Amino acid sequence: MDIDLKDMELAISGSKHEATLRSTFYRWLLLAMAAVFIVTSALIFTNETLRANRNASNDLDTSLDYLQLQVEERDETSGDLEDKNNQLAIQKAHAAAELVAADPQSIADHDRLARLANELGLSSITITDSTGVTIADSELGKSGVGFDFASTDQTSKFMKLLVDDEPVIDGPRFSINPDGTLSDKKRVFCGVQRIDAPGFLQISISEEQYLSLMSVASIERLATDFASSGTIGVIEDYAFVTSNVSEYEGESVVGTIANSEEEFDAYVARGMVKLKEPASGERVMAKFRQADEYVLMASTPLSEVYSARSTSFRYTIILFVILFLVIYFIAAKVLGSVVVKPIQRTNKTLGHITEGELNERVNEHRVAEFSSLSDGINKTVAALRESIEEAEQRNAQELLTAKAIQESAMPSEFPAFPDIDKFDIYASMKTAKEVGGDFYDFFEIDEGKVGFLIADVSGKGIPAALFMMTSKTQIRTYMESGIPLVEAVEAANHQLCIGNDQGMFVTMFACTLEYETGVLTYVNAGHNPPMLHQGDHWTWLREVSGVPLGLFDSLGYQEFTRQLSPMDTIYLYTDGVTEAMDVDGNQFGEQRLIECLQTYKGTNPRSVSVGVRRSITDFTHDCEQSDDITMLALRYGIPPEKNAVMILKATDDQLVHVYNFIHEELRRRRAPKSVYNPLDIAAEELFINVCRYAYPEATPDDPGEVRVGFEYHNNPPSLTVTISDSGIAYNPLEKPDAVTPDDIAEVPIGGLGILMAKRSVDEMTYERIDGTNIVTFRKEW
Repeated sequence: MDIDLKDMELAISGSKHEATLRSTFYRWLLLAMAAVFIVTSALIFTNETLRANRNASNDLDTSLDYLQLQVEERDETSGDLEDKNNQLAIQKAHAAAELVAADPQSIADHDRLARLANELGLSSITITDSTGVTIADSELGKSGVGFDFASTDQTSKFMKLLVDDEPVIDGPRFSINPDGTLSDKKRVFCGVQRIDAPGFLQISISEEQYLSLMSVASIERLATDFASSGTIGVIEDYAFVTSNVSEYEGESVVGTIANSEEEFDAYVARGMVKLKEPASGERVMAKFRQADEYVLMASTPLSEVYSARSTSFRYTIILFVILFLVIYFIAAKVLGSVVVKPIQRTNKTLGHITEGELNERVNEHRVAEFSSLSDGINKTVAALRESIEEAEQRNAQELLTAKAIQESAMPSEFPAFPDIDKFDIYASMKTAKEVGGDFYDFFEIDEGKVGFLIADVSGKGIPAALFMMTSKTQIRTYMESGIPLVEAVEAANHQLCIGNDQGMFVTMFACTLEYETGVLTYVNAGHNPPMLHQGDHWTWLREVSGVPLGLFDSLGYQEFTRQLSPMDTIYLYTDGVTEAMDVDGNQFGEQRLIECLQTYKGTNPRSVSVGVRRSITDFTHDCEQSDDITMLALRYGIPPEKNAVMILKATDDQLVHVYNFIHEELRRRRAPKSVYNPLDIAAEELFINVCRYAYPEATPDDPGEVRVGFEYHNNPPSLTVTISDSGIAYNPLEKPDAVTPDDIAEVPIGGLGILMAKRSVDEMTYERIDGTNIVTFRKEW
């Protein structure tokens, strides 16, 4: 597409004359708006500054009023709190006397007395006899017994409690040690008469505990918890008595809010000032007031004082921006109606095109330049769309071809070895939407020995499919040569490492079986551990022989052997089985696999594979498959399969598995399409009969089981299907016929009655054997 760049420039910006007019218009518009903005901003700034100063002054007056009121009330509060504290000490002393009277053993038991003191929040409890001599002390124990309260001036004041029941309060003072010396601990002491015997009881409270209440009334605590972003304080003799700024408490005003005492006096004389605090370096608005011997101070940062002014400026700017946008919109509408809007519409369409919407078209034909541009864009997009569609078709065809090659490379005829009656083998692969690299294989190596394997190539798409074919060929070639299995694996690994620049690899589990003796030899090259059924349970074969093939040429592998007995089964699978996910992203997992395999113990390999596939479908609810689901099962000591069995819950929603089970065999036997519908009619009627009538006491958690099996006969080609249950005795063939249409092909499946089921097939019978209902029907083609 040829586009003149000069024409494009003119289309976007207009002519030189239009550009000059627009530039001039916008320049004068900006100058006028700037002038108005400057004048208005100055007026708003002045007004907001005056208002902020008034508001700050009022707020500071409020803080000073609060401080002055608190200072005046503290003296009265201190006296009241001291009386209350003394009353609390007396109450605790009486409580201790009552508890000692109630528990006399506490006098002789130091630990009991100490616990009592601790429970009452006391430092100590001391008990005397009728002469004022200590007989028990919760703190000092035995060392405190024998102290005579009459022996010192400090303690003798408590001796009057021997004749007077008026409580005695003393302290705070230093307590006296048993040797008569003073300790380094100050306490408040309270004594009361004993209740249980003559004598008195003395308690002590630590000075810290006693003064904790008094500190509430202290002037030093007055401003500590004041909530403010600024500073308040009470100042006496040029020092902070209290302040909400902890660093200021006890500090001089010099160096905190003033540079000298003279400067501070000037602040107090002026009342309100703007200053820079030397300590914090912050500019504040401060107000001072004289209150008796104190100077009260309150300040607030100037940044907060003028925060509202900043907000007003922001609103002013927003207003002018909005106004400018309105004017700009009008000017743009007039000047750009011919150019701007077509460009916007074109850009919008181009945006959709760049996002992948290649069916979008540019339709701007009002101006010749835009008409030419639209046609050129539309032709380019059309050519691009056709090219992408062709590439997608080629890619889809290549994927289909690769998928067909992948599936055709797998052996699919079963029984695989009809002339060997020593084992039965079955394998299946359900490929994902995207081409993957799963594969399986089985083949005779020499007389009396077969080889079989399962593998998973890293990655997806064509590269994985090609690497899969190479891997399969190399592994089979070396295994068929008859050399020991471990040597065959090492040789294949060597070939896969040569020229593997992409770093692809394949996990593999390969086996050889000497079917005359039952000796199983296997090598696990980084693959999922298979399961082996022996006796009555499944076990994991978790031995690992080495890393996946294609990674390291120099590493060797180790082979393992197992002795199989008749009826033993080995089950191989790829990670598409255990990593199949439901709508919530939960994986099928190894535990569900074990439970499923346990259900199908004792069945042939085909039934095992079908059962696992059915369980995965129930779990995923047909969510899109992200990986190939590949399985291979071999049962030793039985002839090749003639039939297959699937075990289902007796619920209507399991009918789809019955259809899939029968259809898969019909496709494998290349049965004509005319056989599908009659067999579906019969299978549906008989399966639903079991679900509804066989288990009258069924519950949602235990609906009962249905076994569905089939057997193929090739002369004439026919399929015999068996549906059995262990429910109550019930013969569905005796059920009255519901309808009798003339042409069964015209009647849809579902609710047709047993007559339609009979007419659909060539033969149908019922029998009950050992408590089991068995209905068998056969269809030929």
